[in-house]
Amino acid sequence: MADGRVNLPNSPFETIAIADVVDRLGLENHFSFHDYDDDGRAIRHYAGDAIIEGDLDLDALFWNGVAGIWAEKDLIVGGTIFNWEIDTPACFLAVGRDLRCKNLVASSADIRIAGDARIDGLLSSTYNHGFIEVGRNVHALRH
Repeated sequence: MADGRVNLPNSPFETIAIADVVDRLGLENHFSFHDYDDDGRAIRHYAGDAIIEGDLDLDALFWNGVAGIWAEKDLIVGGTIFNWEIDTPACFLAVGRDLRCKNLVASSADIRIAGDARIDGLLSSTYNHGFIEVGRNVHALRH
């Protein structure tokens, strides 16, 4: 594009039941703030490397029936990953390898990144209900 921005295509995902991944992701003990008892929510599963164009709104996804995002390998988000709500549940994010995004703003969401987190702008964690766990290094312009 003329302004230097790159349009990233959205990677395909499958929707899977929470019961199918509870043990593999350790949902019952790791993502403890969420209630996964047949509430009709599902997980968006990316089996390979994944690209999500634009922002990833963990609050809106949760209220639209998504319990979590699970990328088994690398995840690139072209915009901001955000979770503004501080006292409500949010969609969890589990990344099997590295995460790259423009900004990461979290409050009540549970976010687990097995590898590196590269945030090209701001990293902010604003509340005590959720957490951000990074397995290796965090690189952020501002925090």
